[in-house]
Amino acid sequence: MSASLVDETNDQINDKLINLISRAISASDSQTKVAAETLVPHFLDSFLGVVANKLGAEALFQAVTSQDDSILEDLNDQLVEDNYKSFANSGTFSLNSLYGIRRIQSFVDTASTGSGLSHSAASMLLGIVLPIILAVIKRKLVTENTLNTPELINLFHEQKESIAESLSASLSHVPEPEDELITPVVSDDVSSYNVDTNTEVEAKPTVSRTLIILLLISILLLFGNQLFLRLSTEPMNLPGAELNRATLGVEKKTFTTAEKESLEALKVILDSVTSTLSTITNPKTAKSKLPDLAQYADDFDRLSQKMSANVKPEAAALVTSSIPQMEVYYERIKKIPGGQIIVGPVLDDLFKKLVNTFI
Repeated sequence: MSASLVDETNDQINDKLINLISRAISASDSQTKVAAETLVPHFLDSFLGVVANKLGAEALFQAVTSQDDSILEDLNDQLVEDNYKSFANSGTFSLNSLYGIRRIQSFVDTASTGSGLSHSAASMLLGIVLPIILAVIKRKLVTENTLNTPELINLFHEQKESIAESLSASLSHVPEPEDELITPVVSDDVSSYNVDTNTEVEAKPTVSRTLIILLLISILLLFGNQLFLRLSTEPMNLPGAELNRATLGVEKKTFTTAEKESLEALKVILDSVTSTLSTITNPKTAKSKLPDLAQYADDFDRLSQKMSANVKPEAAALVTSSIPQMEVYYERIKKIPGGQIIVGPVLDDLFKKLVNTFI
């Protein structure tokens, strides 16, 4: 059996990293450590459910392959000063590509309960922990030369028992009051916390609020896309709907299973592109992401060839809603020294294909 994914991930989240994360989310080391050690088995346990169906397994595989596992070489550098913002943003996009709003909120509640973290701090922690887990999974699959969807599923089947044991242990963990260095008051505002003078925790309420607002906006956008997709792919059974359609001469639009899967696949690729762009913060990451961006362009080509004309309007809506966020990251990339030269041609080609093919 492979080494425990829980243990391998927790090994990456060492004391120094916990301290850096604590500073980023304005919390104590003890709170952050408890919350992180709780989140790791909960995320992995949720992945067991994700890989239980074909689309879920493919979505998780896409998230894993899109994750840059080289972050494991310099995690401390990734989370110093303002670097943690882009790091957390990439995790947020991966989170949104895998889960709905209710599941994400349950993770926030899980991280907050027992650790004493505010919901805003817990939300930021989700975006930091998830990329580390995905990177550990990718590194394991690459090392064993098994980077494909079936082997990803097999990996989680092998890990099921150890994940269950770690999950059970995390659920039974109740922190003692004396372990807490920060005592939450009635307000959920991280700026209201009383900080122990022995802990060098710099309060960053403005940054925390900004990031949580961005997270909520991203979640709402994702929820809107999912609702649109559901409404467009499922027949409506509202009272009088059939009569109205008959009166107006409008036929009810339905999709085949293959058409539904093509729309889901398009959404997964679009989310992966956005997530990948969010991780490009310097020339090194720009160069490392070139193969992924080129692959996405090819994926769009292949998907468009299989997509029927019946779903083109829905595909156009998905692409149209995704491009604005991609362009935000593209503008940021242009400000990186050499960023435009490195990824500009590939991104320009990718955007051109999206517009010409789907809109």
